[in-house]
Amino acid sequence: MSVQRKMATEIPLTTLEVEIPGDTRYVCLVRKSVKYLAAALGFCGDDLDDIEVATAEAVTNAILHGTPAGSQGKIRIRCSDGQGSLIVEVEDEGNGRVARARRRICAEAEHGRGMFIIKTLMDDAETVTNRSGTHVRMTKRMKEHAGTRS
Repeated sequence: MSVQRKMATEIPLTTLEVEIPGDTRYVCLVRKSVKYLAAALGFCGDDLDDIEVATAEAVTNAILHGTPAGSQGKIRIRCSDGQGSLIVEVEDEGNGRVARARRRICAEAEHGRGMFIIKTLMDDAETVTNRSGTHVRMTKRMKEHAGTRS
Protein backbone atom coordinates (compact mmCIF):
# COMPACT_ATOMS: atom_id res chain seq x y z
CA MET A 1 0.00 0.00 0.00
CA SER A 2 1.39 3.36 -1.01
CA VAL A 3 0.69 6.57 0.88
CA GLN A 4 1.09 9.86 -0.92
CA ARG A 5 1.86 12.86 1.22
CA LYS A 6 0.96 16.37 0.16
CA MET A 7 3.65 18.96 0.49
CA ALA A 8 2.76 21.93 2.69
CA THR A 9 2.89 24.18 -0.37
CA GLU A 10 0.11 22.16 -2.03
CA ILE A 11 -2.37 22.73 0.79
CA PRO A 12 -4.36 25.93 0.19
CA LEU A 13 -3.66 28.41 2.95
CA THR A 14 -6.61 30.74 3.44
CA THR A 15 -7.09 31.19 7.19
CA LEU A 16 -4.91 31.67 10.23
CA GLU A 17 -6.27 31.55 13.77
CA VAL A 18 -4.12 31.91 16.85
CA GLU A 19 -4.58 32.70 20.52
CA ILE A 20 -1.68 34.20 22.44
CA PRO A 21 -1.13 35.31 26.03
CA GLY A 22 -1.00 39.02 26.82
CA ASP A 23 2.77 39.14 26.35
CA THR A 24 4.53 41.39 23.84
CA ARG A 25 7.06 38.65 23.07
CA TYR A 26 4.39 37.10 20.80
CA VAL A 27 3.89 40.16 18.56
CA CYS A 28 6.69 39.19 16.17
CA LEU A 29 5.33 35.65 15.75
CA VAL A 30 1.85 36.95 14.91
CA ARG A 31 2.91 39.70 12.51
CA LYS A 32 5.24 37.37 10.59
CA SER A 33 2.54 34.67 10.40
CA VAL A 34 -0.04 37.13 9.07
CA LYS A 35 2.48 38.49 6.56
CA TYR A 36 3.20 34.93 5.38
CA LEU A 37 -0.51 34.26 4.82
CA ALA A 38 -0.91 37.58 2.97
CA ALA A 39 2.01 36.67 0.68
CA ALA A 40 0.50 33.23 0.07
CA LEU A 41 -2.73 34.95 -0.99
CA GLY A 42 -0.87 37.12 -3.51
CA PHE A 43 -0.16 40.36 -1.65
CA CYS A 44 3.28 41.83 -2.29
CA GLY A 45 5.54 44.85 -1.80
CA ASP A 46 4.30 47.77 0.24
CA ASP A 47 0.97 46.06 0.90
CA LEU A 48 2.76 43.26 2.76
CA ASP A 49 4.64 45.80 4.85
CA ASP A 50 1.40 47.70 5.58
CA ILE A 51 -0.33 44.50 6.69
CA GLU A 52 2.60 43.52 8.90
CA VAL A 53 2.85 46.92 10.62
CA ALA A 54 -0.93 47.28 11.10
CA THR A 55 -1.11 43.77 12.57
CA ALA A 56 1.75 44.51 14.97
CA GLU A 57 0.02 47.73 16.07
CA ALA A 58 -3.34 46.01 16.67
CA VAL A 59 -1.80 43.11 18.59
CA THR A 60 0.42 45.42 20.65
CA ASN A 61 -2.60 47.61 21.51
CA ALA A 62 -4.56 44.52 22.53
CA ILE A 63 -1.73 43.32 24.78
CA LEU A 64 -1.04 46.70 26.39
CA HIS A 65 -4.64 47.90 26.78
CA GLY A 66 -6.88 44.85 26.43
CA THR A 67 -5.57 42.30 28.88
CA PRO A 68 -6.77 43.28 32.35
CA ALA A 69 -5.34 40.02 33.64
CA GLY A 70 -1.88 40.92 32.28
CA SER A 71 0.00 38.04 30.73
CA GLN A 72 -2.79 35.70 31.87
CA GLY A 73 -5.16 37.45 29.45
CA LYS A 74 -5.78 36.07 25.98
CA ILE A 75 -5.58 37.77 22.60
CA ARG A 76 -7.26 36.08 19.64
CA ILE A 77 -6.12 36.76 16.08
CA ARG A 78 -7.94 35.60 12.96
CA CYS A 79 -6.69 36.30 9.48
CA SER A 80 -8.68 35.19 6.45
CA ASP A 81 -9.02 35.42 2.70
CA GLY A 82 -11.79 37.86 1.87
CA GLN A 83 -11.78 36.93 -1.84
CA GLY A 84 -9.72 39.82 -3.14
CA SER A 85 -8.91 41.18 0.29
CA LEU A 86 -7.26 40.14 3.53
CA ILE A 87 -9.24 40.43 6.75
CA VAL A 88 -7.32 40.59 10.04
CA GLU A 89 -9.25 40.51 13.31
CA VAL A 90 -7.79 41.01 16.78
CA GLU A 91 -9.90 40.43 19.90
CA ASP A 92 -8.98 41.10 23.50
CA GLU A 93 -10.66 41.06 26.92
CA GLY A 94 -10.38 44.78 27.66
CA ASN A 95 -13.00 47.47 27.99
CA GLY A 96 -11.57 49.64 25.22
CA ARG A 97 -11.15 52.69 27.45
CA VAL A 98 -7.92 53.72 25.72
CA ALA A 99 -9.34 53.00 22.25
CA ARG A 100 -12.42 55.13 23.01
CA ALA A 101 -10.47 58.04 24.42
CA ARG A 102 -10.51 60.94 21.98
CA ARG A 103 -6.99 62.28 22.01
CA ARG A 104 -5.27 64.60 19.63
CA ILE A 105 -2.42 62.78 17.92
CA CYS A 106 0.90 64.40 18.62
CA ALA A 107 3.85 63.48 16.40
CA GLU A 108 6.22 63.63 19.38
CA ALA A 109 4.07 61.40 21.62
CA GLU A 110 5.46 57.96 22.30
CA HIS A 111 2.01 56.35 22.57
CA GLY A 112 -1.48 56.88 21.20
CA ARG A 113 -0.96 56.52 17.46
CA GLY A 114 -1.80 52.82 16.99
CA MET A 115 -5.31 53.16 15.54
CA PHE A 116 -4.23 56.16 13.46
CA ILE A 117 -1.44 54.06 11.93
CA ILE A 118 -3.79 51.11 11.35
CA LYS A 119 -6.39 53.29 9.63
CA THR A 120 -3.69 54.88 7.47
CA LEU A 121 -2.15 51.57 6.34
CA MET A 122 -5.28 49.46 5.85
CA ASP A 123 -8.21 50.12 3.49
CA ASP A 124 -10.78 49.66 6.26
CA ALA A 125 -10.47 49.44 10.04
CA GLU A 126 -13.16 49.36 12.68
CA THR A 127 -13.22 48.84 16.41
CA VAL A 128 -16.12 47.43 18.43
CA THR A 129 -16.03 47.31 22.21
CA ASN A 130 -18.50 45.54 24.45
CA ARG A 131 -18.50 43.79 27.84
CA SER A 132 -16.49 40.84 26.56
CA GLY A 133 -13.69 42.95 25.07
CA THR A 134 -12.51 44.91 22.07
CA HIS A 135 -12.61 43.61 18.50
CA VAL A 136 -10.51 45.29 15.80
CA ARG A 137 -11.25 44.30 12.20
CA MET A 138 -8.88 45.46 9.47
CA THR A 139 -9.19 44.90 5.73
CA LYS A 140 -6.61 45.31 2.97
CA ARG A 141 -7.83 44.98 -0.61
CA MET A 142 -5.57 43.44 -3.20
CA LYS A 143 -4.38 45.84 -5.88
CA GLU A 144 -4.88 44.97 -9.54
CA HIS A 145 -1.15 44.55 -10.12
CA ALA A 146 -0.66 42.14 -7.21
CA GLY A 147 0.48 38.59 -7.81
CA THR A 148 -1.95 35.89 -8.83
CA ARG A 149 -3.34 33.34 -6.44
CA SER A 150 -2.35 29.75 -6.73
